[in-house]
Amino acid sequence: MSDLSPTILVLDRDLFFQAKIAPILARAGYQARFVANVAALTPALASGAAAALVNCAPHGVDWREAIRVVRASGVPVVAYAPHVDTATHAEARALGATVVIANSKLTPTELPVILTRARVRDTRLPQDAKETDQPSATPRRTPGA
Repeated sequence: MSDLSPTILVLDRDLFFQAKIAPILARAGYQARFVANVAALTPALASGAAAALVNCAPHGVDWREAIRVVRASGVPVVAYAPHVDTATHAEARALGATVVIANSKLTPTELPVILTRARVRDTRLPQDAKETDQPSATPRRTPGA
């Protein structure tokens, strides 16, 4: 993976999900950077991240604080939890997660779309680049045309 690939921070201590997520992100053109705890998030965020994936399962990680820390930095958060855990989904949304998904959405076809929906910043662009300086992916229609 190139150093120019946008970095996605992943706060997940579950080895099953780590092994699943890393190749999905790589195929989508991202670099996965796994962090073990909330304390590791701040320096990881300072080095640049396009988004963060946060596992909301109780694996000894304070996912609630993780969502707060990431959102305070302005980086989009994609939180995930079991589909039946609607209370956790609601809490993650209330804490500021940009998108909350079921674990089953962590697939090669769905995760890249979800990251786009979360308005993932492209960290390959210069810091001073403006969105309007970038070509549009869809043609704009002129009113009355």
